[in-house]
Amino acid sequence: MKPIIIIILIFSYCSLPNREKKAISYLKVTAPSGLILRQGPGTNFPKIKTLPKTTVSPIYEFLGETIDIKGYKGKWILTEFENEFGYVFSGHVVIALDKEFLISQTFNQAPMTQFLVSDSGKLPIIKMLKTKNAAFIDGSEKTLFKKFYENDHSVIETISLGEEYYPKTFIKTIKGSNIIEFPDVSNFHPIRMYESGKIIEGEKYICYGCCATTIPIIALFGNNKSFTFYGSAKDLDALCYPEGGDVEYNRIRYSETKNELYIHTKIGNCNEKLLNFCYESKQTDSCKPKQFHSETFKVITNPFDEPMIEIYSNTGIPEKHSDEFKKGRKLIQFKVK
Repeated sequence: MKPIIIIILIFSYCSLPNREKKAISYLKVTAPSGLILRQGPGTNFPKIKTLPKTTVSPIYEFLGETIDIKGYKGKWILTEFENEFGYVFSGHVVIALDKEFLISQTFNQAPMTQFLVSDSGKLPIIKMLKTKNAAFIDGSEKTLFKKFYENDHSVIETISLGEEYYPKTFIKTIKGSNIIEFPDVSNFHPIRMYESGKIIEGEKYICYGCCATTIPIIALFGNNKSFTFYGSAKDLDALCYPEGGDVEYNRIRYSETKNELYIHTKIGNCNEKLLNFCYESKQTDSCKPKQFHSETFKVITNPFDEPMIEIYSNTGIPEKHSDEFKKGRKLIQFKVK
């Protein structure tokens, strides 16, 4: 009798999908030093290569449960880079449905900026705040800490280099750990909270000791990652001022049925002819632009967990989102005790 040879094929994580597998979305690397592409979904798997910062690559699959790696939360993603399949950690990426959008200038001009994480205490954050605002301080400022909000899981504090009109930011400390999250912007002055503490609205100062208008900014806390983006939680109509300090049109809505956040902004064309007309007709406090020279519509799907982003530039409100935007509700303010 001839021996029967049984061949057992063991498919490891190195046996990755064929090229016919379709991408479900795309990622853009945000880690400053790049992101490691591994042979399997875990830090114990060998490194294939490093994806440089701003690399855009396809997402074929999310694997496993949410994990924590050095303070960053995320899942493992199956992707492809330079004709090689592998796995990267989603804690250091921005995710969107459209590849071209992540590559385009639209995203760079209206970004979602991921929070930074410190496991070395508050000193690195204070140093960064001083460095990014070096032009407005002389080194003699006293660092002030003040609790802004606290719940069962975390404490939010403000860090200021002086009183009200000095550089300020905030930090979120995870209870029971040495992990601190903080926004990656030059300054962030928190004002109020929304959606049970999941959103902070604040202001970014262009300068200190000057009369420049502040920029409205929002921090969004997700379970897996947190972001900042420019915009206001309040409805604002576009206004032009002869002395400067124009106000952008702003609407933000939340759809509970779709679990999507919509942000619609428009920048008015505050040309000299319009400003002169408003000045001569004494309408300087209600000078509304007749036209808009830029418009942005952001869609953030699953905003309080693993946000996925779409940004539309100068296209109005896309038809597929129009009804939900109209039916969506305003953000609910959360009273900080």
